[in-house]
Amino acid sequence: MHKFFYLFIVLTLFSSCIGNKSVSKDDLKEPSKGLVVDDASEGIEEVAKNFAKAIIDNNSSILKVYKPNVTLARALSAKATATMTDEQIKEGMLKDLNNTFERNIENLQKAINDNEIDRAGLTFDSYKLYEANESPLVPRALEVNLKYNEDQKHIPITVLKLNSNWYIFEILNTTTVFN
Repeated sequence: MHKFFYLFIVLTLFSSCIGNKSVSKDDLKEPSKGLVVDDASEGIEEVAKNFAKAIIDNNSSILKVYKPNVTLARALSAKATATMTDEQIKEGMLKDLNNTFERNIENLQKAINDNEIDRAGLTFDSYKLYEANESPLVPRALEVNLKYNEDQKHIPITVLKLNSNWYIFEILNTTTVFN
């Protein structure tokens, strides 16, 4: 079930915005030449801590370094992006993805405010990276755990590592985290 979910995420993110071009499974099997896919978890703790800090401090700019970019889009969907300019990729594939991510950050911030969560009481607690038996080019689920007083707050996101860089794709739950 998880492998279909991850495949669905990647196919949806990169095929829904590129017009008549579709992404095949072959696009996801191998990265473009010169790119190194690294599925090791090195650096994931920093991603989790920075994500938590961005939420606690209400500062999404901390996450700018983790936003999917043209290099990642070309690696994940080499055939579909082969004839596209960088600008077409930014506008056609990445803009909606990044806008959705920002809306989800705003939803989390709204939930913090609506539920009168004292940010001073929120701290990073832990994380869990869920590995999958899929290609390293398929995003993994990362659960970022915050502590608020004695309660755990779990925020699931999807991440992928390529060329020693981590990318955050999506926040999977923004509605009930702080209830």
